[in-house]
Amino acid sequence: MRTALVMTWILAILTCFGRPQEQERVRTPAEMMAAMEADLHGRAEAMYGSDLAALRNALVNGTPADKNRAIVQSLHLPDPPRPPIVTEAISAATLRHTVPKAASKAYKRGEKLAKSGKLREASLELEKALALDPDFAQAHENLGALYMKLERSAEAEPHIRRAIELNPSSSFAHSDLSALQLLAGDWDAAERSALRALELSRSNDWARFMLGLALLRNAETRAEALQHLEYASRSVPGARQALEALRAK
Repeated sequence: MRTALVMTWILAILTCFGRPQEQERVRTPAEMMAAMEADLHGRAEAMYGSDLAALRNALVNGTPADKNRAIVQSLHLPDPPRPPIVTEAISAATLRHTVPKAASKAYKRGEKLAKSGKLREASLELEKALALDPDFAQAHENLGALYMKLERSAEAEPHIRRAIELNPSSSFAHSDLSALQLLAGDWDAAERSALRALELSRSNDWARFMLGLALLRNAETRAEALQHLEYASRSVPGARQALEALRAK
């Protein structure tokens, strides 16, 4: 039962990172961070009480089978902490590709809807964009991320993989794939995808978080996992929660 507890915990801490629900005004970044932190600690306390030692015991003593079961039960992927301006490398094919105006407009509508928390409506706009331009790499990537947020992981995977085919240089597409692989309990694949994401962008803290979680599966890689979680904790609240739990006595 050791790993079941771990995976339940991992998936619970990831749940808190979703975009805000539909509301009258868009919250400020500070308000969103405060809400995520409150939700994160609320979920952990509801599951384990206020005893972080219980979380640590689950992380340190969990078996792979239990971890996988908990991930399947609980993991609801957050939006990666993407920078406001994409600075990662873009493939030559993506640069050469011209997105039709209608597809671009649908994509921008989807972005606006997603930022306001209207995730289903946003996914519909991205679907329209892809119907108009099946080779729109960023639309595939963002639709895959939205499907994960909407708990439609089976539908997310082909879009994430297509995004990687169209733009192999996208660090975030690889870290999103790592998250999908954690959902499926494929820890080795998740580790490889996270490592590839970090090769493409050392500043991708979401990839470091995924790598840290994947490395927690083995006692011999736990020290390395802590290093990645420490680094990711500067921008990913879930990484900070993981560190708190692992350091609890």
